[in-house]
Amino acid sequence: MNNILETEQYLTGQLAPEDRLAYEARLIIDSDLKAQTHWQEHTYQVVRAYGRMQLRNNLEQLHEQLMTEPQHKSFRNKIRNIFNL
Repeated sequence: MNNILETEQYLTGQLAPEDRLAYEARLIIDSDLKAQTHWQEHTYQVVRAYGRMQLRNNLEQLHEQLMTEPQHKSFRNKIRNIFNL
């Protein structure tokens, strides 16, 4: 568990410079730590991508509602006036 926290701090730039240097030295000699760091970074990338996908889906749904449902006609007109559409 301690390695996970330290790896997180390394990946997010939260380690002090001397601790970062020591961690990078350990990455060179410890293949298990190197693999763990790789997979933890990959996991963070997947989580961020999923979050962006969810946000995009939510925004698309909101756009669809605001631009098509009759009760939002006033809002649509204001937006069209702003952008001269």
